[in-house]
Amino acid sequence: MNVAKKWNQFIAPTYSPPAIELVSGKGTRVTDSQGKSYLDFISGIAVTSLGHANEDIARAITAQLGKLGHVSNLYANPITRQLAERLIQISGMPNAKVFFCNSGAEANEAAMKFIRAAKPKSRFASLENSFHGRTIGALSLTGQEEKRRPFSPLLTKIDFIQANSARSVNAKIGKRTGGVWLELIQGEGGVVPLSNEFVERIAHQATKYSAALVIDEVQTGIGRTGDWFAYQKYNVAPDLMPI
Repeated sequence: MNVAKKWNQFIAPTYSPPAIELVSGKGTRVTDSQGKSYLDFISGIAVTSLGHANEDIARAITAQLGKLGHVSNLYANPITRQLAERLIQISGMPNAKVFFCNSGAEANEAAMKFIRAAKPKSRFASLENSFHGRTIGALSLTGQEEKRRPFSPLLTKIDFIQANSARSVNAKIGKRTGGVWLELIQGEGGVVPLSNEFVERIAHQATKYSAALVIDEVQTGIGRTGDWFAYQKYNVAPDLMPI
């Protein structure tokens, strides 16, 4: 039985059948079950930024599991507090608070809920060709019709702005807008960086209409663009930052 048949026997076919089976990796290279080595350009869809089998990471995880596993958010623990403090330090947002969750989609869902709690019944705005996740709320923000269509109807009250178009910003952000989502470098939309002028225009409009500026750093954050976060290359600061 080939790799795809074995995989699909037990795994729901949400992606195309895999052609190879990876069994190990080191740094930027991975090895398949036939012993063939590859340079990993995917990096776990942009999350394995420190490479495979990183000894420092493996050592830290092993040490922590030897002391204490998952304890939920019902109890305080020093590691969670220290991580939150460090994230606030590197974010450049000294008055921020950290909400830990399990995925980028969940982080965007949380941002939607924070905004709706502060500005009930408001509209959201996102960019054409954007990607913010595959849960219903995050998918509703995603400006790619081919991903949205199979799961319609999605959430309503969402407007899509053309990337790097000031005219589109003026037309789509108004007094009913509660939050505006940006990927400063669109990932699945084609690796499209947003211009400084466009981002500043969105930030201006968001401030004018008391809308939250949500900068989605799930694919660009934690050092992937040279700074800790991509927004630090721009003259703006996010109100909410999924990472």
